[in-house]
Amino acid sequence: MPEISKDELRNMMKEVLAEHDGIKKLLSNQKTIPEQTLEHACACPDCYCDIIEEMNKTSDYACAHCGLPLGSEEFAKKIDKCPNCGEKKAKKIERPPLL
Repeated sequence: MPEISKDELRNMMKEVLAEHDGIKKLLSNQKTIPEQTLEHACACPDCYCDIIEEMNKTSDYACAHCGLPLGSEEFAKKIDKCPNCGEKKAKKIERPPLL
């Protein structure tokens, strides 16, 4: 095995640590798939409209003040306040019976 000096070893260790820190920074800057999907859905007019349309069709509850669809009863109970207007009350959406 070739001998290396303390300075050479120190430099090699610094390089390895710098690579490790660079990889950690790179990984910490990457977004998860749900974050990427959420950003896309909010930025894409088609996707945003599709989400609101689907929520309008399928929600059992809506904000009592502005009417924003809030999903099922269980889901609506988990929402402290309306993300649109801040209202704390939800109302059941009355739908005509399915034929």
